[in-house]
Amino acid sequence: MKARAKHWYVKGRLGAFHIRETRSATSRILETVPAGRGAWCWNQQRDCGPAYRGGKYRCSRSTPQYSDWIPVATSNRKKGWVARHCVYATYE
Repeated sequence: MKARAKHWYVKGRLGAFHIRETRSATSRILETVPAGRGAWCWNQQRDCGPAYRGGKYRCSRSTPQYSDWIPVATSNRKKGWVARHCVYATYE
């Protein structure tokens, strides 16, 4: 039996998370990824590659504001963006 290939994914730190059309917390939501599920990193590099500057966001009311975003793939293979500090990268 052949081993399954490993890939870089992101998963939500607080459960479900949104994949957005642009690097903005107000841009259109392309997909909501349920808690426990992941989204494939667009850049298959450690921690999903470099983060890009974009609009400011908070992961919750008690967290600081951040403005870095990383590209991911939606379930239909389109490029979208996730708020970097609201997700964590995993290699599985």
